[in-house]
Amino acid sequence: MVGQRFALLLENHPWFEVTALAASARSAGKPYGEVVDGRWHMTAALPEKYKDMVILDADNVEEVASKVAPSFPTIRLTVLLLTFPWSFPKSTRTTSR
Repeated sequence: MVGQRFALLLENHPWFEVTALAASARSAGKPYGEVVDGRWHMTAALPEKYKDMVILDADNVEEVASKVAPSFPTIRLTVLLLTFPWSFPKSTRTTSR
């Protein structure tokens, strides 16, 4: 549900635009709307602009990074929805689990 809340918070954000969504390999290659169908837990509806976005495999860091074009290179912000820290390769985690 954290990813869903994050999606809603960023939907009309004036500074950030969601350009890529990433999750586990199980969801990779599917449209976000299909992945959350029947599992959307927010009171607000799923934003239309995310429904057809194809989920990337979070384990493929190079592919995800190629889809994200940061405006400020010093800021390390990558928007990854439907992802938990333990689904990232160990080399990319900020905390150990």
